[in-house]
Amino acid sequence: MITRNPQSAVRRRLVLGLFGAVPLVASGALAGPAAAATVRRATLTGIIPPGLRPGGAVDQMISQQAAQDVFSGTVLLASHGEPVLARSYGLANKELSIPNGPDTVFALASVTKAVTGVAVTQLAQRGELGFDDPLGAYLPGFPAEVADNVTIHQLLTHTSGMGDYVTDRTLQSELGSFTSAAGEWAAIMSVIEQQPLLFQPGTQWSYSNSGFFTLGAIVAQVSGQSYYDYVRQNIFGPAGMTSTGFYTKPELLSNNNVAHPYATQEQNGSGPRYDFLDSAYAPFIGGPDGGGWSTAPDMLRFASALWRQRLLDSSFTGIATSAKAPLPASVADSGANADFYCYGLGETVLNHQRIVWHNGGGPGISTDLDTYPDLGWVAIRLENYDTASPSSPIDTLIRDILTTEPGLFAGYHA
Repeated sequence: MITRNPQSAVRRRLVLGLFGAVPLVASGALAGPAAAATVRRATLTGIIPPGLRPGGAVDQMISQQAAQDVFSGTVLLASHGEPVLARSYGLANKELSIPNGPDTVFALASVTKAVTGVAVTQLAQRGELGFDDPLGAYLPGFPAEVADNVTIHQLLTHTSGMGDYVTDRTLQSELGSFTSAAGEWAAIMSVIEQQPLLFQPGTQWSYSNSGFFTLGAIVAQVSGQSYYDYVRQNIFGPAGMTSTGFYTKPELLSNNNVAHPYATQEQNGSGPRYDFLDSAYAPFIGGPDGGGWSTAPDMLRFASALWRQRLLDSSFTGIATSAKAPLPASVADSGANADFYCYGLGETVLNHQRIVWHNGGGPGISTDLDTYPDLGWVAIRLENYDTASPSSPIDTLIRDILTTEPGLFAGYHA
């Protein structure tokens, strides 16, 4: 299953309504070293830090990493919904020499958890489930110790004690053989249902793909439709995310606009790269823990829809995006003032600025979505290499610039 590394640092909360309307097209032709950037100078001149402007430090770092063949993908920076810098490098399909571009569809990996978190919170907002409800109130098949004691809140915050189905070697060897979503889901849920709890629910924090896959099953049970239909109708549609979805392996392989994930043998930047999508281990369809596919402009639309309350009302937006569980030192950002997990998102306070985020990684995948609610900025990085997983120096540089720039928005919030 395409998911983030369970040990990846889950890094980065809340002022509503700061993000402006998102344009339908993020930029012009952006593929290759001569990629163009869009700057709306009428509204942004004077509030864009020099390091984030075309030709600035971030632009230079992306170019350098692409020249070294350790970056392949798209970076999109936007302020108040307006694209500021957009760069695409590398190949989406090496066999056909198709370059990555502004509308290339990338695997999201665990950034998908933000979508699942919003879906569950929507159902809570409608009164169709409660965060303190036990798992067994919605799904059969779990032993009593899980069904009666694990709550939806704990599933959303990785405090449930559930493990990680992606570590089941038998299941991993079978994933490439499924030919239907129903068959794959049944097999994955069977493994999850049999996994013992790692600790008493609510007493520790441990990243759990099993927990978020289970949340997807709860969304389906409560809504009366498949998880995929629910998020398409209630999240992707309202947000205007026309290129985002959970695509089957045949659909992905036949679409030349898809960035094939090029994995290294060791996922550490060394060894030959292979096309994971075309491998025997690629699943038939991705799950609610890490199987979504999207473009950089669509992820900007998602961020705008979230913060402008088109997906949740103001109260429940606050619930979904505010700190719930402190992250342990082993996964927290060492430079942060504070680091928490919310509901499918992380919240970091860095240099006393809030960042609401999620990242992701897997074979041939490295992704990051950072939103700065108090500043109105969004930073998106989608790669079809895993050399930057679990984190990228590009993300670190952007965060450092946005959280330390003196007088970045002096007088702007008057």
